[in-house]
Amino acid sequence: MNIEESLKEAIETGEVIKVRYHGGSQPGALRKIAPISVNGDKVRARCYSSDAVTTFVISKVEIVGFTKKGDEWQKGKEQKTEYVNLSCILKKNANLFDKLGWHIESELFGDQQFLSLHARFKNGNAKKGAEIELSYEKYAYEMVVDWELDSEYTGPVPEITGERKRPWTVRAKKETTKSFGSLDKAAAPFLEWAEKYAPSKN
Repeated sequence: MNIEESLKEAIETGEVIKVRYHGGSQPGALRKIAPISVNGDKVRARCYSSDAVTTFVISKVEIVGFTKKGDEWQKGKEQKTEYVNLSCILKKNANLFDKLGWHIESELFGDQQFLSLHARFKNGNAKKGAEIELSYEKYAYEMVVDWELDSEYTGPVPEITGERKRPWTVRAKKETTKSFGSLDKAAAPFLEWAEKYAPSKN
């Protein structure tokens, strides 16, 4: 079985693979990955070393071994969650956010939710743009133009193309935006950045 076939099999079984990746910022480093999809000479996988979904070039992947199915992650298996929704994050951390000097804004219900942290002006008023934001968007959209002759052109309109596989997104002005499939995974960088860039520390 070649590397590509092994990766495809791991996608089906949910196995975590130990690999040596001869590319990226640390060539030759050992990593544990859970493959998600294969496209040509590239594989998208959750990398447990960086705790992020990353794309790897298959020709630079050397498979070292396999972990037992379900050791760290099992496709379709329910994981024990710390946070079930954004309200939980806000409830558990509201005092911390306040102590760190953040102004909080939120929309905690529906298909598009967010929890954002804002710095303040010297007079105490909140700044408009969020410094850090954790958002949820259930559906993926595509802009569609209706070219029917009997209708007036109204411009492109959003059309739902399906549910997002990674609906949780974390953004910060000084960090790279990250997307996650679970709220617990997204909460980790959100809370880390809330402390790192806290107005009370700057």
